[in-house]
Amino acid sequence: MDRIIFMGKSMAEPLLATCTPYNEEPQNCGNGNILAIAPGSKEKCDEMYHRSIGLGATCDGEPGQRIPDVFYGAYFRDLDGNKIVFNHFG
Repeated sequence: MDRIIFMGKSMAEPLLATCTPYNEEPQNCGNGNILAIAPGSKEKCDEMYHRSIGLGATCDGEPGQRIPDVFYGAYFRDLDGNKIVFNHFG
């Protein structure tokens, strides 16, 4: 992919990724860095996303398939503005 690089042993283990911000705005706190959490399924991504929104987080990309058959993500910002995604590969 032309905007992201994954570094790690496998997609099933913790890894580091670096990318150009999706919105093409300058990198800053909350833009160009994301905490990614893989809860194990698309359903769990949805569940945890909706729970986060219910606790005061703001939507930064509703749950959905981002790359067909490869990457599913549900993006939000916590109360401090940090960008977080619940994700599932597949």
